[in-house]
Amino acid sequence: MKNPKDLLGERINFIYKNKINFMLLCDISNLKVINIVDIICDNCNSTFKRTIKNLKTTRRKWEGKDICKSCSCKLSIDKKPQCSKSYWESQDVKDRHSLSVKRSDNFINGIFNREDNSGDKNPMFGKSHSTETIKKMSIARTGKIGENSTAWKGGKMSMTRLIKGFQNRNGWYKMVYERDGFKCVYCGSKKKIEAHHKIPIKNIVDEYKNDFDINDDLYKFLISLDIIIDPDLSNGVTLCRECHKKEHINFGSHNPIVIK
Repeated sequence: MKNPKDLLGERINFIYKNKINFMLLCDISNLKVINIVDIICDNCNSTFKRTIKNLKTTRRKWEGKDICKSCSCKLSIDKKPQCSKSYWESQDVKDRHSLSVKRSDNFINGIFNREDNSGDKNPMFGKSHSTETIKKMSIARTGKIGENSTAWKGGKMSMTRLIKGFQNRNGWYKMVYERDGFKCVYCGSKKKIEAHHKIPIKNIVDEYKNDFDINDDLYKFLISLDIIIDPDLSNGVTLCRECHKKEHINFGSHNPIVIK
């Protein structure tokens, strides 16, 4: 008679060779729903972990089979087109998704009910990082410029940023602040002041960008416009950050909309 351990070993080998899921042959009725067990995917034969609760749920979905997360996405791609990279290549899809998110109650409530973490309400108020932490942060950031930067976009800067850089170099922002006394013209606050463009630079760029095939030509044309040079500062006004947000329906968006 064979040793019981040898019999168990043979049975397990038979299961793996014939791609039979071991858990299907086990009694899981006495296990708790939070117990985690090793599973063999019936589609790719890979091993993964799953709780008893999820195991029962997914078996009902896949008619008794155990399917890993990766295979589940691949097998249900027809029902979930948003799980494929090709689905998000369409700019129209991206725009519609962005609009649906910004119209949701959760997004709106999140914008207007954000927790104030400024000043002494900030968890780091009055504290400083240890020397060791500062050193680690420095090492983590060293060399992350240009192509190594996480925000690298092929060395291209948007035309909007280029025009704002032109205005900054020519003192437009400083002159707007000086004219308004370095304070918000609405509430009088001198904290976090910003120069608000009554007509967004992005909108001005969009108005003319289709008339030029070369960005350099577009840039030279834009910086010659009176609305960009703005000698009388008619397109600018000093606002604090909170008042600035109220001037835009979608503050921070790449396609700013000013409330009229």
